[in-house]
Amino acid sequence: MVWRGRSSPQDRVWACLAYLLPLLEIVPLGGLLYGLVPPIYVLFSPFIAIYTFKAGLASAFSIMGFSILDIAIFFGLFVGVVRNPKISHLVRFNVLQAIMLGIGTSLVITVLQLLGILQQAFIQPIGLGQAGGFSALFSLLIVTALFVLVAAASIFAIVQSARGRYAEIPAISESAYNLLRY
Repeated sequence: MVWRGRSSPQDRVWACLAYLLPLLEIVPLGGLLYGLVPPIYVLFSPFIAIYTFKAGLASAFSIMGFSILDIAIFFGLFVGVVRNPKISHLVRFNVLQAIMLGIGTSLVITVLQLLGILQQAFIQPIGLGQAGGFSALFSLLIVTALFVLVAAASIFAIVQSARGRYAEIPAISESAYNLLRY
């Protein structure tokens, strides 16, 4: 749906760039698909390079395991873009939606780490005949499903933003609309 005026090509580019956040969150989760479908690895290789660079910066700017870089990016985007009425509504909406998608992804990844599913998906050997093989396969499927879900939502939102439309991601879009009602 296009509303609140027309969008310029510059606004569309900024709206698309916001979805780098959730894509960078899921880059390490795509290991199974990178091996099974090499074109996906080729498609995500720029994101892998950016993720590696960002991980190096985040480890350099961390205090007691908390990344100050991630917090600075969040507050910079939220205060500088989302809460700035001088920026077009399309850009603010997509930045907020990308932030919410990234936070949701981070929370799911944290829960998977606490439950040991993330470690099991990457450490345990895969094989139904081996001890822990079925649970490792189940863990890998959960991680891969999260990767596919977030990648599909981000790519859908990028395409919609490039067209100058608002991407309607079921639960996230409604929350973003409610937060931007001024």
